[in-house]
Amino acid sequence: MKELTLQKTAVGLNDNVKERLWVVLFCIIATLLIVFGVQGFEHGRVNHFRDQSIQLPIIYSYADSSLFDGDFLLQARETYVTFFYPTLGYLSRYIPLNILMFSLYVLATGVTVAGVYTIGETLFPDRRVGIFSVVLWMAQYPNLGGDFIHSPFVTHSTFAISLALWAIVLILRRQYVYAALLLGFIANINAMTSFFVTFMWGFALLFSWREWTWRTFALPFLMGLTALPILIWRFSLPLVEASLDKFVRIIELRLWYVVFPFDLTPVLWIGFFAMLALWFVSWRFGKPEQHQQIVKMMVGLGLLCVIAVVFAEFIPVEFIIELQLIRSSWLINFFIMFYLANAIYFLLNSKRSVLSWLAIGLVLALATSRIVMAVVPFSQPTPYAQAMDFRPEWVSRHLFAVFIGVSFLIAVFLWGIWIREKRRYRLWFGVALVTFVTPMFIGTN
Repeated sequence: MKELTLQKTAVGLNDNVKERLWVVLFCIIATLLIVFGVQGFEHGRVNHFRDQSIQLPIIYSYADSSLFDGDFLLQARETYVTFFYPTLGYLSRYIPLNILMFSLYVLATGVTVAGVYTIGETLFPDRRVGIFSVVLWMAQYPNLGGDFIHSPFVTHSTFAISLALWAIVLILRRQYVYAALLLGFIANINAMTSFFVTFMWGFALLFSWREWTWRTFALPFLMGLTALPILIWRFSLPLVEASLDKFVRIIELRLWYVVFPFDLTPVLWIGFFAMLALWFVSWRFGKPEQHQQIVKMMVGLGLLCVIAVVFAEFIPVEFIIELQLIRSSWLINFFIMFYLANAIYFLLNSKRSVLSWLAIGLVLALATSRIVMAVVPFSQPTPYAQAMDFRPEWVSRHLFAVFIGVSFLIAVFLWGIWIREKRRYRLWFGVALVTFVTPMFIGTN
């Protein structure tokens, strides 16, 4: 009897190891698909509002202080308060910058994919919700503050977001001490991202008094401890202020789309509220155990957006404008994504075939926006004025080779689904992946 029990335990462990290996393989394939088939990769393409036009000179100047001597742009370097670019500048002395940034880009994407999968697995009991969530992450969601979660190159924001997803994992699992330490560390990379996650978490904790312990009051001190290097840097800078009118004019030129919500295209607002409506509908397919916590965090994020509107559009306040609070809207869409993944899982498992087709229609609706933006660019697509081109120049030069490579990745992905899942799942994943990678192969107008 004892030997039989040990054999069953060994079989269970082997199955668990196989499952985890499959998840690792899935995350690797999904990462490669996003890097080469959905977002692409760029280095040194500095047109329109590309952040590399600011970031690359700053990185090179950290590597060699004699570069760009007298360039007025580098006067802003010291107020670009992040340790991300000084670290890249130091490392670029030993590693070619294009290789370094591509490696970090793939790493950040992989950490993001794994984080999305883990959050889906944490919120809902079936692991397939994590798989659906990773695929839905490829969509272009209508974020009011701009879609800066998807970028064809690594930035301090995208790198910080990849780590922030793991802070959210810790928050949802009630491992608050580790979450506080991680968020403090993230502040050294991008304080804005750390602040958004910290605020929504703190807002939820404020109205969850049953969770309060003596450790709760220690959390801000732990966070401040790991954020101390960036705090010292920030508060050591001299206080230099322009007039409010001059400051607003500068922001209107460069960052209006993350500060002045009333200037955004109505299509973006309609899409955002449509996502909220989908979130309410998705509740009928099941709510996670952490639903009340998520609702409180969403209310906190909504409060940030309201503050952003009031103190940018009606009563301009420089400090509030600098915080770019409307950018926190990406977290609202982020949480909605998991509820939609769970709804798709239930629709595909329904005995009514029409509901399975509804699941496919939903992912088509989420994927089509990127195709429309590529073929018929809006005047304010995502949301500032530029023609959206999801196909980097290197893809245009090697289009056939990229097509073969991306097709191979999709085939491997679908093979893994084919040997493990139902036919309806296979069809859904096939349609989703093909539509999400299509913009990479469409030339824009």
